[in-house]
Amino acid sequence: MGRNKDWNRKELGLAVSDYLEMLRKELRGLPYMKTDHRRRLNKYLNRSSEAIEFMHQNISAVMELLGFPIIRGYPPGPTLTDSLSRSSSKNYANTKKPVYFTPK
Repeated sequence: MGRNKDWNRKELGLAVSDYLEMLRKELRGLPYMKTDHRRRLNKYLNRSSEAIEFMHQNISAVMELLGFPIIRGYPPGPTLTDSLSRSSSKNYANTKKPVYFTPK
């Protein structure tokens, strides 16, 4: 199932959107399960749970660099790429639902 291959733009967009959905829930105090999100995301990505987890950690790293809060269960990961940074920034800027936080 897992591939040792770069993530394409569509995969990055889906992962970032999923991350922001979990972050919204966390900031509002709503329950969510990371495992459920990974399983649902895997249906579209065909990536291993570990790869998705690792990508969510990398999204945390980008969010932290941008000065935004991160999901507590996803500490910042070590691998940042330009495409991930662009995808995170673009997806955050295009969020239609309000996210209730301000940069640090």
